[in-house]
Amino acid sequence: MQRAPGTTIGLPLISLRQIQNGTAEYIHEGAEFPCLKECPEVLGLPKLTVEEYLVGQETALFEQAQDAYLEIMQNLADISFELLLDTGLSESGDTETLQVWREFGRRNLTALAKEIPDEWLDILMVPELEEQPGEAVGFIEAHDELLNKKIQEVVRGLTTFDSIRETAKWMMALALFLAHAIGADAKGLSEHWIDIAKSHGAKES
Repeated sequence: MQRAPGTTIGLPLISLRQIQNGTAEYIHEGAEFPCLKECPEVLGLPKLTVEEYLVGQETALFEQAQDAYLEIMQNLADISFELLLDTGLSESGDTETLQVWREFGRRNLTALAKEIPDEWLDILMVPELEEQPGEAVGFIEAHDELLNKKIQEVVRGLTTFDSIRETAKWMMALALFLAHAIGADAKGLSEHWIDIAKSHGAKES
């Protein structure tokens, strides 16, 4: 199966940062910057490119961490796709899973948390790692390994379509929860992922 989101997705991460086709771009929506009217003193500041400004603000580590968690978010969504498309669940006539994915995409962080088992919220939010790497990227890599280990344990125990369906649901809720947490467009992601699932034969009631 192809990687669920394909290669054309745009993820609005922070107010001016957008990732599309693997390239980060910084944008401003609107014809002019409102701060120029409200704070005319900024006109006297040195003129910098976006790149120069970001270097001065030391945003590189934040962006690396954000991008790393985007990968984790995608991995969680990929597991949901595999459960739906590679286990026979979709071929069994299931139409409920995509409907739930769509509903989850419209929910906020608090509502999504109610759809996720407490154990998995803890693993995502307060992971118990044997070692606490000092650097953010090292911590995220260890976090990713922990998530993958726990996911494999869960997947190996699934024996019925009902259990597969429920896991595909809350795993997608977990991916969308993380999307909210890092500032991605959860609703846009869910709609995009639903379209991809449909292109692979999944159906929605």
